[in-house]
Amino acid sequence: MKSIFGFCLSLGIASAFIVLCSPSAQAQAQPKAINLSNVLNALKEDPDNRQARWALSGWLFQAGKYDAARFHIRTLLKSPKTENDRRVLLKALKSVEEKSPWTFNTDFAILPSSNVYRYTYNDRFETLLGTFVPTGDGNAESGVGLSLGGTLNYAFVTQGGSRIGLSAQLRQSLYEDHDLQSTRLRFGVKQEQFYIGGEGTVEAYSYLRFDGDAELYRRDFGLQYSHKWHLGDGKQVTIGLDVQDRTDISNADLSGQFAKGNLLYAFPVADKTNAALGYSLSGFKAGLDHNSYVQHQVSAQINRGFKGVGNIGVFATYSMNSYDGLYPATTMARSDTKITIGGSFRPETFQIKGARPRMSCAQAIHQSNIALFDYRAIDCSLVFEKSF
Repeated sequence: MKSIFGFCLSLGIASAFIVLCSPSAQAQAQPKAINLSNVLNALKEDPDNRQARWALSGWLFQAGKYDAARFHIRTLLKSPKTENDRRVLLKALKSVEEKSPWTFNTDFAILPSSNVYRYTYNDRFETLLGTFVPTGDGNAESGVGLSLGGTLNYAFVTQGGSRIGLSAQLRQSLYEDHDLQSTRLRFGVKQEQFYIGGEGTVEAYSYLRFDGDAELYRRDFGLQYSHKWHLGDGKQVTIGLDVQDRTDISNADLSGQFAKGNLLYAFPVADKTNAALGYSLSGFKAGLDHNSYVQHQVSAQINRGFKGVGNIGVFATYSMNSYDGLYPATTMARSDTKITIGGSFRPETFQIKGARPRMSCAQAIHQSNIALFDYRAIDCSLVFEKSF
């Protein structure tokens, strides 16, 4: 097992070195002269200013800043106005991918929680076999986790205009308690298509999950599909489907098939204010009925940008889970509800080596007819996101 992680680490370091040392990464062509300050200000005032974004992407490409150029070209490709516009943008994206097909990104997050173990607030659990005292004695225990990750990507644009991406991701969750630590490997093959008024994505992927002792305990294979329609005036509708085959090596009763469908409607409310409403339906069929469930979830969020300050958001979700079969040692089938309400903030100017922090906190209230699963928690995160 250690040899696997050593190989992945060596692969990541070697790939990053190759990307950094390749002639295409080092080439610094003389960028086309533009009034960069004016272009950046124009985009800040109006992110939908396509002429300014196109000019900036060209300047970045000629300056050898391929990651940033790719970001702006992909942003334009999400809403091409004409077929010629789409072809020109795809040609530009193809040029970027040919210059810099390999990318390596890292991510880092701090994750404090008031109830890191999800202990129930109940101090007793009544069953057919008697009364039991739940772990934690009805008291929550706080903790802070760290999430560290790296993703290696390779991408190219086909003659037909599809973008094909291959990815390998390694992410590790670190906690003071060894039992909470985990490592996850993810491999994916993604195809993206860009249309006038929409975009579609199909991805096949696999997960390998390891516990704190680096022992493989779960293996997933999945397929994702999503399609987004741009309705004009900033309105968007997205549908998605995700199907998985899960194999839990440590507990066969938790193995099974998972499927999820979702619908999201995003729309502007006012200047610099955007909102989104979502619904999802998911289900999991496990080896034992009491581990199988159907979930309905609704969500809402609203974000507003404040000049010179940053982006402030508020979000909420409500979900209902219905489980099959009777929960062990009871006469009931488990039924849960969960409410999450929170907010987020991303500063406009503060950056650390090109990454801006996003801070969020949310109150989660989980209620169940099985006393073991009643809990409350306040979960926060400080995530550093790459900014262009």
